[in-house]
Amino acid sequence: MTRPELAPAIVIATATALCRRTLPRAAWDALGTRVAKGDLIGRDALAARLVECGYLRAPIVEDAGTFAIRGGVVDVFSPIHPYPARVELFGDEVESVRLFEP
Repeated sequence: MTRPELAPAIVIATATALCRRTLPRAAWDALGTRVAKGDLIGRDALAARLVECGYLRAPIVEDAGTFAIRGGVVDVFSPIHPYPARVELFGDEVESVRLFEP
């Protein structure tokens, strides 16, 4: 079987975009966790998963890659979103997930 010729690749990006560190796709998929309204997930299990994924626990979220827990509220600042997300739990059930401005 012959391999077709690859066309030359051209990348147009800003210097900031080129300097941004990212994970390989396989690592991103392995570390990803989907949380949606109605899901069952314990607060402590969610915190453990965030630490496993490289997030740092903080008193409040101010920087990407951090999370904070206050009662049934888990704030998570993902590096891929401009604002952190707030996960509101009622027991082990996710009541809501929304972005907020810190």
